[in-house]
Formats: sequence, structure tokens, C-alpha cells
Amino acid sequence: MMLMEYGAKTDLGQIRKNNEDNYFIDDKTGLLIVCDGMGGHNSGEVASKLAVDVISKNFSQNMEKQRNPDATQVVFGENNPKISDTANRLVSSVRLANTVIFESSKNSPQNQGMERQS
Repeated sequence: MMLMEYGAKTDLGQIRKNNEDNYFIDDKTGLLIVCDGMGGHNSGEVASKLAVDVISKNFSQNMEKQRNPDATQVVFGENNPKISDTANRLVSSVRLANTVIFESSKNSPQNQGMERQS
């Protein structure tokens, strides 16, 4: 068994008034997520928080499906046969988060523009 040490920290920086970055660490699944809010765009902190929440929840649920066939699994998009099941679960979770962020930006006036890429 390989032991891994890790840590996480975000920093406001010298320009922005709020920190838009989010991270997630799950010892159980080994999932580490870093989402950098896009400073200068609307609701960057909302987008990065949504991404962390959706990816972590969906990935964990899909990993539970591996251990428990009766568990709920949400697969978003086609699986790629060239990568592992775990990688497919992660890709599916990222796709779902992207869709949730896009829909949130369309449906909430205060979040419009948070899906834009520079």
C-alpha cells in the first residue's frame, strides 16, 4: 500500500476582494479536486463551488456503484473504452459539472457569464 501526504491552501491574492477557488479531498476514493474560480467573470466562486460539489458527489456515487450493484449511478456521456472505469467515472462527473454550471448561468441572472472561458 502506498501512503500519500497532501495538503491544500487557497490564497486571495493581491487583486481580488474574494477568493473564488475551491478544493476537495476524499481519503476514501483518493479524489483530489482543485477548481480555480475565474476572477473577473461573474460568479467565479459559484462556478468553482458547483464544480467541486457536483464532481465529488457524482464521482463518489459512481464509485459506490462499483462496490454495491444496487447503488445509484449517473453516467453523463459515453464511456471511453481506452481508459479505466475510474477514469470514465471522473470524466462523467466533470461533464455533469460542466452542464450544471452552464445551466445555472443560463437560468440565474446573477450567474450569467460564469461559464465563459477566456
